[in-house]
Amino acid sequence: MEFHRLGSLLHRRDIDQSKHLQQQLSTGIKSSAYGQKSWLSLFALFYARLTNELHQTKHKVSCCLLCQGTTQQHPLICPHCQADIQYFELEKIDHNLLHWPAIASHINHQHFEQLICLAPHQWPLSTWLSALKYQQRFELADLIAFLLASRLKASLHVSSNTVLTAVPIHIERWQERGFNQSHLIAKALANYLSITYQPMLLAKEKVTQPQVGLSGAERRKNVKNSFVVTQPKLVSMSPDIVLFDDVITTGSTANEACKTLKLGGANKITVVSATLAPPS
Repeated sequence: MEFHRLGSLLHRRDIDQSKHLQQQLSTGIKSSAYGQKSWLSLFALFYARLTNELHQTKHKVSCCLLCQGTTQQHPLICPHCQADIQYFELEKIDHNLLHWPAIASHINHQHFEQLICLAPHQWPLSTWLSALKYQQRFELADLIAFLLASRLKASLHVSSNTVLTAVPIHIERWQERGFNQSHLIAKALANYLSITYQPMLLAKEKVTQPQVGLSGAERRKNVKNSFVVTQPKLVSMSPDIVLFDDVITTGSTANEACKTLKLGGANKITVVSATLAPPS
């Protein structure tokens, strides 16, 4: 599919072609009397080809994922389908889902002050999140970030001191999967909101089992003491931290990460998520 091709292009082809380019550069510089000129020529050729591929692919996928209609603000969704998604009406609860008793009662939130989720964990967002994570549909990270930014501007109080970070995954999990979907969404979200993104505030030093299927108590035990602050000075200097996690279920993972940030000197933390899922 062209959508998958765009994700693959952004994540792999540039890497593969850059490796091929490095080999060409090495050969060209060694064999040519005009090493610098050869290097620049090869780089220009590589950049032109990559830019052309991106340009062509963008136009091929510029139709709505849901209705195949014409898109405007984002190449993967039209304004009508964007408006039809069932979002949380955050303005009715002072832009904080923790003010909703039914949600606050089952979310672990001792260590963060505000919870903002885009929508319930249902189609189409649940499908997109799953496709991003398990089918490597990387273009969906930007779409989800775009939808989040469109709704968050009224709910998230952003200042020059606001720092956004993502819930990290363990290095072994990263090596297995090749990416952290929360990082991909958070990085794009920071760009849309024009706020600072710091991906290395936290690290996950404990290998945990997947949270799916675990009870609330099991989830809390599973993630206990699994995070560590990697930049304590930066954490202590950031009065407002926004922590992104792709899906919130019981809040155990986000709450544990926030506890670690608070111990590292963080003041106020807002947890942002694409969806809120009921416990299984």
